[in-house]
Amino acid sequence: MTATLGRCRARDLPELLRFIDDHWKRGHLFTTHRPLLDWQHREADGSYSFILARRDADGDIVGILGFLPTRRFDPALADANTVWLTMWKVRDDAGDAGLGLRLLRYLSEVEPHVAIGAITPNAATLPIYATLGYRTGELRHYVRLKDTTVVSGLSRTDAETRGDFSPPAKSATYLERRYLRHLVYRYDVTPIGPAHAAIAFLVTRVAEHEGHRALRIVDFVGPPESFAASGPVLQRLIEDHRADYADVYNAGFDASVFARAGFTIVDPDGPIVVPDHFEPYEHRNVRLWFALKAAAPPILFKGDADQDRPSQVTL
Repeated sequence: MTATLGRCRARDLPELLRFIDDHWKRGHLFTTHRPLLDWQHREADGSYSFILARRDADGDIVGILGFLPTRRFDPALADANTVWLTMWKVRDDAGDAGLGLRLLRYLSEVEPHVAIGAITPNAATLPIYATLGYRTGELRHYVRLKDTTVVSGLSRTDAETRGDFSPPAKSATYLERRYLRHLVYRYDVTPIGPAHAAIAFLVTRVAEHEGHRALRIVDFVGPPESFAASGPVLQRLIEDHRADYADVYNAGFDASVFARAGFTIVDPDGPIVVPDHFEPYEHRNVRLWFALKAAAPPILFKGDADQDRPSQVTL
């Protein structure tokens, strides 16, 4: 069977939500909390950042591909747009074995971008991306306990590798709209350096379970040497928020950058658990992988793509 692909229009939304509920996840937050869906995916023209595949025979939606373009949070980033893939699902009865790849190819053609990819807890998808020419790898997970002694400075290795990687472009407007105006989460954007001439910014939020708090570092904008020197700032934030620790996921920075800021790497198979899921809480380590098609290897944090998102909202 054949299917016709196109962007999700406002009038398609009820069918999209039924598809998500029936074929992605029953009771998904988007189906119960429409404002969050609108905040994350509604475009200025009223359409939604989803590609839909409709079966020609009956018009039913048989496949979807959601995406988050960085230009959504700052239109000035249009020429440096990074497209992050979200929900990607084809119905088992679609009758088109290549429909999933057609959805991706269609999105790549209609959404101008300099990079396209995903951050995912599902390593099984990586071989598909690799076959399509995407760079793949794992985001390392680091933890910093409170009252940690740090070593200042930047190693030669850090400096030498700094120019070989490229983060998704982010502006002050992007940080404000993506984080400070989030509909559910409360994020803080903390400058590193003099207040009048900050050279880097940490994006954090606090997660809590049974009275214990974690300072989650979800994004960072700046050079690696600034993160390496962020130990005192992080110590203050941990104390101010009465957190037990800070943690961060990253790909692209050398491990010594985090060591100098007081972090140690989390062994996902080790005895120490640094949870990633708090809503609901899951006492386990979570691994995150990435796939990205871009001109240079990426610098990525968990806040890129859609991994730092609420899965439930207390109304």
